[in-house]
Parts: sequence; C-alpha cells; structure tokens
Amino acid sequence: MGEDVTSINISVDGYDSYSCEKIRGEGVFGKVVNGINNYNNILLSAVINSYNDTGKFYELCDSLKVTPILRRYAPEGRGLENEKELFIPEFNMECGKKKKKADYISVNNINYGYSKYATTVCNAFRSSVYIGSDLYIYPCGALNLPEFKCDNMREINDIEMYFNNKMYKNSPGYKKYILIKPENARYCKDCSVCIFCNDCPSYLYLYKKNGYLDKYCSECKEYMKRKIYG
Repeated sequence: MGEDVTSINISVDGYDSYSCEKIRGEGVFGKVVNGINNYNNILLSAVINSYNDTGKFYELCDSLKVTPILRRYAPEGRGLENEKELFIPEFNMECGKKKKKADYISVNNINYGYSKYATTVCNAFRSSVYIGSDLYIYPCGALNLPEFKCDNMREINDIEMYFNNKMYKNSPGYKKYILIKPENARYCKDCSVCIFCNDCPSYLYLYKKNGYLDKYCSECKEYMKRKIYG
C-alpha cells in the first residue's frame, strides 16, 4: 500500500455468501474475502439489516484479522425501495432499543433534565466529515444528500485553512445540518426526551423525511418520559 493510502474500507454488508449477496449481489463475498489476503490494514463495514447477524459479522472480521465497522441502516435511496425487506425489522428493533435505554437511565438514576445536559454529541464537522463521490463535502454518509451539500474539494485551495477557519459554516449544506440538530429541529426541539432519544440527528431527519417519525415517537416517547422523568 502506498504512503498516501493508509487503509482500505470495504463494504460487505454480511457475514457469509448468502447475507452479503442479498445486498451486494452474486459472487461479491468471495471476491472480497479473497482480495483481503492481498492487503494490510483493511476495514470491513456492514450495515445492520434484516439479513445481517452482527455477532457473526464480528466473528468474520476476527477470523480475517480486519477491523469491523458496523453502520446503521438509513431509509434512503435504493434502500428505501426495499424498506419492507431490509428496514422495517430493523426499525422495530430500534424502537425496542430506545425503551431499553430508558430503562437503563431510570435504573441508574441518570436524570439531569433537558436544559443543562445532553446525552448526544454528533461528530459531523467536529471530528469528521464525509467526502462524496462527487467530491463535495457532506456532514456524514447518511446525509450524503443534495440538501446537505457543502463545498467542493476541487475548489478549496488550502484544505487545512478551510477546516481550521471553519469556512464550511458559510455553505448551505452546513446551515441545513445545523437545523436538524435536536436543539434546533422543529420536530424535536420541544420534546422533553429528545436529548435521550436522538443519538444521531441524521436518522431522525430521515425518519421524518420518509414518514416514520410519528410511528417512532408513538412507540417510544411516552414510555421514555415515564421512565426518565417518573
């Protein structure tokens, strides 16, 4: 691997031929596994979906001696076309996770209230950004969408100065991103449990955009309020 390339990230989205090929297509799993043997410092990523067993995915990565990266499923793009098969089971599981989180907060007496403390820090524009295939900057991979498009890497003369001086704040994509943070999003900011619920602004934005947020809130909100605030 050359000095300008320190690692390779490969999306396999499964842990065997069947689970991978349901998402990535026939023959992909074998090609990935065989190709891994030719390189060092491989990062293998998978999106949580109804075909993926996260435990077996970690076992696969351990056997291949690669670094695992597990990503949440975003109901967007081609994934939205297959939502009933891939997303709905995971969406229902996500609602269950929020209730377990509320139980944990209640049992451990974590109840600091709404205004002073937050349980979520999004890393977008803090420690990371996403560079799309179009070379535009986006907040993250889940928000690789036209409305969050920032500046183009080809048009930035000094990358270090650009980020050090936070010049991205002038872009329409950044301003749009700020509006979906839990303290600003119109669909979350007046909710008394949003700081405990919203562990990723992008997913609640996508839930709202694609019509899942009302169901998500009806499944979790009242339960979380009772557990957290008693």
